[in-house]
Amino acid sequence: MDIGDQTDQLPVLQHALMRTWAHWQELDEPDRLITFTDYDSVGTMSDAMSRHANEAFEELSPRGKEICEKTLKTITEKAPIIRVSDIRPVSEL
Repeated sequence: MDIGDQTDQLPVLQHALMRTWAHWQELDEPDRLITFTDYDSVGTMSDAMSRHANEAFEELSPRGKEICEKTLKTITEKAPIIRVSDIRPVSEL
């Protein structure tokens, strides 16, 4: 299995397996077993979350994409400690 001794990766594995199950259900072939091919088709642990995030992003409106990009850049950029006075509403992003 992809996880090995990295127990901190259990949520990533859970997400990949959830996506594998959803993929299998979408195929609507209840007599067919879930296989590694299904797991591989959703990206395995290494790419399933990224693919899912890209799918969600592509469903956004142009304004939604802009807000999403600004929000993610804001929460992931390395910066000094934010003071309470620096916090702005999402509408100002």
